[in-house]
Amino acid sequence: MHFYAASAALKVAFRSYCPPIMNDYFMSSPLTRNICGREVKRSAVPMAIVMWSSSIVPRGEGGFKPDHFVVLQKMEIRAKYVDLTANSNTTSVCEEFTPVYRNDSEEALSDQSEDDDGVTAVPLAEALPDLDEVPTTSTSDFQDKDPASPASRFPDDELISPAEAPSDEMDHENDGQAAVRRSLTDGKFLGVLELIDTLTVFSRGLPAIPVGRKENTLFIIQNQRNIDRRAVGQGCSFTDDCVASKPSPSSVTRMIKNGERWQSIILRGGQYGTEKRVNGKKMFVPADQQPSEEDILKVHRMYNILKADENYKRRAAWLETAPTPIACVEYIGHYSGAAPHGNAKTTHEPYTRTDPSVLNAIKKASNTIKPREIYEQLKRKPTEDERPKNLRQVQNTKYHTHKRRRVEEGKQHQGGDNLGDNINQLHNAIHDHPFIQEIFHRKQHVPGIVLFTTQQIRDIRRFCCSFPPGDL
Repeated sequence: MHFYAASAALKVAFRSYCPPIMNDYFMSSPLTRNICGREVKRSAVPMAIVMWSSSIVPRGEGGFKPDHFVVLQKMEIRAKYVDLTANSNTTSVCEEFTPVYRNDSEEALSDQSEDDDGVTAVPLAEALPDLDEVPTTSTSDFQDKDPASPASRFPDDELISPAEAPSDEMDHENDGQAAVRRSLTDGKFLGVLELIDTLTVFSRGLPAIPVGRKENTLFIIQNQRNIDRRAVGQGCSFTDDCVASKPSPSSVTRMIKNGERWQSIILRGGQYGTEKRVNGKKMFVPADQQPSEEDILKVHRMYNILKADENYKRRAAWLETAPTPIACVEYIGHYSGAAPHGNAKTTHEPYTRTDPSVLNAIKKASNTIKPREIYEQLKRKPTEDERPKNLRQVQNTKYHTHKRRRVEEGKQHQGGDNLGDNINQLHNAIHDHPFIQEIFHRKQHVPGIVLFTTQQIRDIRRFCCSFPPGDL
């Protein structure tokens, strides 16, 4: 809790790390995590890494009690007089290795001596032992690695921001499959054939679209939720942390396998066929042998364009008859950042979508708990992405949830609850509902509505006009 308080006070994120104590499988998961206080996003880069430790050796897994911590810093090793040659007989090695501890804010080390660069060096060893035979090392064995890359910043494998992720990263699972995120080097969406290859290779995906900047990259995510939504007549929804976007026309491409390759096919007038250009015009040519529905592969593609910048686009694609419920979400262009909502009049704060899990939590709790109590409970969540924006959002969510339920139960019509909506509803139902007979309007008077049924008039005539005068 002290770390969360410090994170909220400093408005920065920390990284808490607990190394393996007893064996490789013993990790204290509550102590290994990103610490993000209030108003600190989960995608923020940790300012420092804090490692938990203990002053005594635990007797068992349950005996480990962290009683102090240390702040980890990067260690850089500077080699003096390094000479790499391709001679198989001898190889000159460095005469001295000096590990240097420094902060990220310090300038890069130069080839000057310790007294010149002003960096305090801690010698790891006085000198290397004499080596009779050192194997030859070629330059192809070396690869340039960024010391600030996520692999060196975080001790364990954790989902990182897409902007910090390597160009190709595979999150391997026990079944040998992978959840993939890959860069789009050419800044273009994948073609239809590339989409089919990508969506048929992997059997599982990421649980959701990762948070953080997403530029010229793609993700394979789980899509079972959208399949369930389409089964009940609802549209697909791919939620991310980007600002509001405007939808573009979606497309469905039908493909059929012709030998070893996929070929596009068109459905028109209940027949499958292809298009050919005759005298400069496209002509639809039906296929001689109509394929069955089992042979058709439907590729769905849904496009979105950022309202603030039309050059930043997103596309979600999935296969309708794929054996695995996964989808490919692609982002191209440069993300200009969050902007105020287009309908905002009293605030200029950047707008981001609320996570669907937060709205679902509000809907479930709104049956028995008041909005203010729901807001106070969710406001205690450790990260900003898990909290509602304000009390008004909780109140609106509860109102619309209850209204939708009343409409489904037939207790309320689809319109609103004000007088204007009610009058408009009567006007729409006057030709269909037997109880509405007449609606008239007069200047400086409230609207007049005549309501009765034919059976009611018969009952009135029978009760009031069918008895002898002496019996009344």
